[in-house]
Amino acid sequence: MAESRLLDLVFRLADLTTKNKVDWQETPEDGVFQAAFPENTIKVRKIYNDYGPDEIAVRIFNADGVE
Repeated sequence: MAESRLLDLVFRLADLTTKNKVDWQETPEDGVFQAAFPENTIKVRKIYNDYGPDEIAVRIFNADGVE
């Protein structure tokens, strides 16, 4: 159940990003971008994989910065 919700979130973020409705910002962390929302911040990072397809890591933080 949680995996399907995360996948829905990723597709929604991708759609909103292509419509320029998400303000992605670079972070001090190499290759990490974040978007702030009223109650959450989302950070994404591409993970390069030499042995298979690359992956995207998605981290969600609440207003207190807790993941």
